[in-house]
Amino acid sequence: MALTQSPTRTETTQTNHFVAALWSFVKMELLKVRTKKNHYQLKNQLYLSALQQAFHELQQLQPVSLVQAATA
Repeated sequence: MALTQSPTRTETTQTNHFVAALWSFVKMELLKVRTKKNHYQLKNQLYLSALQQAFHELQQLQPVSLVQAATA
């Protein structure tokens, strides 16, 4: 597909992108007000939560004997 045929040049696609970006900005600002945290604190909290979930999943994938040995 050539760049001239790209759907990013259509008005509908550009409008959808603009509305989605605006909506996400509003949601982020509401979250910042509700939690009384700035952008970097929210990002750090999300990152930490994702790391904890990933580590938990990694522990679930390991054989039982290795998990028991690590906790002993």
